[in-house]
Amino acid sequence: MPNVIQNPDVEIAYRLFLPSSEIKTKEKLSLHTSFKIGGSCKCFISPSTEQEIKLSIEYAKQNKSPILIIGNGSKLLFPDDGFAGIVIHIGEPYFANISVKNNLIRVGAGISIQGLLRIATKKGLAGIEFMAGIPGTLGGAIAMNAGAYGKRIAEIVDRIKIMNPDGTIYWIEKQDAGFGYRESRFKNSGEIVLEAELNLKKATSCEIDSQIQEILFDRASKLPLEFPSAGCIFKNPANVSAGKLIELAECKGLRIGEAQVSDKHGNFIVNLGAATYKDVRAIIKEVQHKVDVKLSSVDLASPLTKSYFFNVSGNKIIVNLDKLKYNAGEIGMVVMANSGGLGTQYNYTLKIKGRDDTVYYKKSGLTDIIQTWGNNNVDFNIPKNLASGLYRFSIDYNELGDAKKTSWERYIMVNGLNATMDVATSKNAYD
Repeated sequence: MPNVIQNPDVEIAYRLFLPSSEIKTKEKLSLHTSFKIGGSCKCFISPSTEQEIKLSIEYAKQNKSPILIIGNGSKLLFPDDGFAGIVIHIGEPYFANISVKNNLIRVGAGISIQGLLRIATKKGLAGIEFMAGIPGTLGGAIAMNAGAYGKRIAEIVDRIKIMNPDGTIYWIEKQDAGFGYRESRFKNSGEIVLEAELNLKKATSCEIDSQIQEILFDRASKLPLEFPSAGCIFKNPANVSAGKLIELAECKGLRIGEAQVSDKHGNFIVNLGAATYKDVRAIIKEVQHKVDVKLSSVDLASPLTKSYFFNVSGNKIIVNLDKLKYNAGEIGMVVMANSGGLGTQYNYTLKIKGRDDTVYYKKSGLTDIIQTWGNNNVDFNIPKNLASGLYRFSIDYNELGDAKKTSWERYIMVNGLNATMDVATSKNAYD
């Protein structure tokens, strides 16, 4: 491709080099996301061939335009003022090729998940049913390792055909894709998923369709499908659902502008009709804040328990055993603090446990002699290798010389909630 001078009419320039692509300028991005939110982009291109993808990227780079690759836009939130760059759409009717050999199905990245399900059902190939109802493309699903019902698309992928940022095309094996929970290497590498080989299993079309219908019915009963959304907004922490945490933090129904946390499912933020980027970003931050505050200041097992004896500061937990032992009201604390008596020494054992009683951290010891009652603290740093999630914090303690032990337990949230959704700005697009 020859060097190209900055052309004020970007549509004409692109049509010169990409005659068979669909090209639109100042295209509203709200038309291309499941959230129905977002301003316009400089140019929206739907290439029809791999070569046209390469040419689109080369032209954008030469003109120093940011680039963003999208599928069906089901996990994207565009700013209200749009995207000042080139959006390249890998989707139907292009890149939707399918070929079948025994249990292997080779599929273009642009095919919709629902289109793939229809063809797999017709061919009697099972294994994708758990994706029923997910609105994205195969390429997008692979990039974020989409999943549902305890399964992930990585489980059925064999190989992936990609284009790297310099236009080189090659296949990689599944183990080289960097798959993790809602993660893959493609989210940040600038590589584009072009095709994939999926390893499925034989079943009757009737069996497959029955499973799909069951899943679709279940989704319709649990999810707010009547409103535009980006699906689940937050990643599930290691040992609890994000939706459950959001419900515990009393965020269901929370509304900012025209964006609302669904009453039906806590992990869905829905567009009530005219939600903006700012509305959604604000409500995401508010939910994260409320979950952090609620789960670090309230004993979920006993909501009325006062929490002035338990504090979380950064990654440090501080427990005041004097105040915990007596669990006095503020008046009682003042009386005891002014009584002039010496503080007490305590034996203690504290643990961080999973919901299944697995112990992830344990510390035992004897507190120092404190001269003033009310200052007897035990503190420790939460281990850095502890995965995000909801854990049970417990402490068993007794005054020195007293054999009777007291136990106290509460839930703690480690590392808060992280959004699954990509926010499309020029900052995270590659040049």
